[in-house]
Order: sequence, then structure tokens, then C-alpha cells
Amino acid sequence: MRVVSHDEEQRYLSAASPLFRDVATMIIETGMCPEEVFTITKENVHLNRQYLFVPTGKTSFRRRSVPLTEKSSEVLKRRLAACKGPFLFPHRRDPNKPLTTMQKSHLRAMQAV
Repeated sequence: MRVVSHDEEQRYLSAASPLFRDVATMIIETGMCPEEVFTITKENVHLNRQYLFVPTGKTSFRRRSVPLTEKSSEVLKRRLAACKGPFLFPHRRDPNKPLTTMQKSHLRAMQAV
């Protein structure tokens, strides 16, 4: 395992597309896994109380309330304003389905760093 420095994190995020930057910021700031971020719905975001509810998971520990940082709240506010379907990170062709992967975006950002 390798710990990424703040400088490496900033270079990675600056090389990322806006959508991927939002996903990566949510992962970094909340500790959520990519699939959990992809499936965030409007109804599970509670900005006024500064938390996000994760309703599904393989175990009871995966179903939880996640506290929001200032950066993660900013991302969610922006995504909520632009949201056309139930998912804050919708599939590019169908806003009623969540994203399924961002592997290519991750690889492009890694190559740029």
C-alpha cells in the first residue's frame, strides 16, 4: 500500500475531467467506495444535517450515515443543482441509471500525473 502525498492528490485531481474530479473528491473526502458514490441519490443527501445516507451494502456496516466535509458538501450541492434524474452521478446516456465505472478516466488522470 502507498500513501499519496497532498501534491500528488492535487496533480491527479487537476488532470481529471470535471465529473471524475467530483467522484474522486467524494471518495477522498468520505471514504466511500466508487460504487457507493456512483449510486448516491437525491433522497439520501442531507446537506442541512451534513450527512449522506448509504442505504445498501453487503453487510449491516455498509449501510450507514457518512459525515460530509466542506469539499464533499460543495460537490453534492453542485451535483444536486444539475441532477436530471434520481442519481447525482448518472450514466451518460440514461439519467435514470447510475454510473458503472470510471476506469478510463482514472487511467487518463494517472498518465497525466
